[in-house]
Amino acid sequence: MTKPTLSNTLIARFWDRMTECYGNLWVNAFGEIADETGNLTSTARTWSEALGPLQNKEIHSGLKIMQRRGEVFPPTLP
Repeated sequence: MTKPTLSNTLIARFWDRMTECYGNLWVNAFGEIADETGNLTSTARTWSEALGPLQNKEIHSGLKIMQRRGEVFPPTLP
């Protein structure tokens, strides 16, 4: 059975949003979304798998809560 994952478009939007919120802190912690060939990095695939079971509105809600809290450092996956 295959784990649900976010589409490449959705994980890219998520990655962009996190980079906008945390800048180099996000990129230094988790890297770029894609490698030099344009494929998702293993870290991006891991986030995609972890977020895959969530509804888009749940991810959006989580992003809003994260912004409201104003935390300086990006969240880790757990």
